Amino acid sequence: DVKGDIFEYLLTHLGQSALNGQFRTPRQIRTMMVEMVDPDLGDTIYDPACGTGGFLIDAVEYILAKYSTEPQEVPIYGIEWLERKARQMGLLGKDEDIDKIPPQRRREIIKAIKETVPTLQTYRKGPGEKIPDWELLERSIYGIDVSRQMMRIAMMNLVLHGIRKANVKRANTLSDMGGLTEDDLNRRYKLILSNPPFAGVLPKESIRKDLPTNSKKSELLFLGVMMEALAPGGRCAVVVPEGLLFGATRAHVELRRKLVEDYDLLAVVSLPAGVFKPYAGVKTGVLVFRRPPTGIKKDKRSKHKEKVWFYEVRADGFDPDKIQGGGRPETPERNDIPDLLAKWSEYKASGYRNPPGVEAGALLNPGSEEPRCWWAAIKTIAENDYNLAAGRYKPQIAEKAPDDDPAELIRE
Repeated sequence: DVKGDIFEYLLTHLGQSALNGQFRTPRQIRTMMVEMVDPDLGDTIYDPACGTGGFLIDAVEYILAKYSTEPQEVPIYGIEWLERKARQMGLLGKDEDIDKIPPQRRREIIKAIKETVPTLQTYRKGPGEKIPDWELLERSIYGIDVSRQMMRIAMMNLVLHGIRKANVKRANTLSDMGGLTEDDLNRRYKLILSNPPFAGVLPKESIRKDLPTNSKKSELLFLGVMMEALAPGGRCAVVVPEGLLFGATRAHVELRRKLVEDYDLLAVVSLPAGVFKPYAGVKTGVLVFRRPPTGIKKDKRSKHKEKVWFYEVRADGFDPDKIQGGGRPETPERNDIPDLLAKWSEYKASGYRNPPGVEAGALLNPGSEEPRCWWAAIKTIAENDYNLAAGRYKPQIAEKAPDDDPAELIRE
């Protein structure tokens, strides 16, 4: 596990720019997405553009923590940050090692830090000693990448994290000639996590014929792959360029229509523009959806009762403007993700029927706080060409009426 952490650290600080439009997803975003889809033992977990294997490893670590007697919270900034912060606050002695103190004391330190920094984002880690079948976990991991270099890095990364029997291979997920077997094409997954490359156009003759989109754009094709590969009842969280959410071409609108009408689109998360700096400045979002348990078609709930939840993340725990040491400096006091995850838990507890926030287009009272989240009815989204840009439905704050006496204004 220590070797795996070191390898992850090296990958994070390699300072390499994107390869084929693909770049590493920051820890805070991966952690958010994994928690939203809630992996469990027995889920078949898939990333069709797995890169270095970050999503697959995070899903495994999430499951291990679930099946641990005493999982520990870890800040997204890592153990070194935790140790440094604990010393600054006088919670840890100069010569004490955070990894060697009793688990209960470490929990108390995390709790004390969160009391001063309530927006600190953490994730859980544990040895998974209660997992009854380790091989079942290993063999449920599937990853594909078109790059031989990335595939090798992903395999090494998985092995260093204790996963030796994962199904990781080199292939082109989008192509009929990409090396996919019949088993690859027919397999359905209970959980898909991905940040696929969105910087390419494929030759039409090479594109898989079974995809639910008539497009040559890689971002639409990858979303189509994931929709098709999801098993009934399966969950997916995927990073997409914001243009996919509002693009006006027939292919854009039709794919969004299919996603909204034939799947359960649970949430659209708008991410800050600087999330992928210094490697890319593209504005992105996250789609979270599931395939209805009864199959591709929705159940017979009346349409006007169905809603999509939108959340606008304005801060993600890192400075959006500065680059320092190859990355963005930590700003734990500015992070909307813990609030998002708390509200997501409420939403999930309602069976995804009562999304937090107010309805799309609502006019809020003057002086109201700018909303972070809101929801829109499926009917409203359909009337807007299935536009899924969060800003399209954002409630507005009414302007405060002037305090002056109307009679006085008339005399003036």
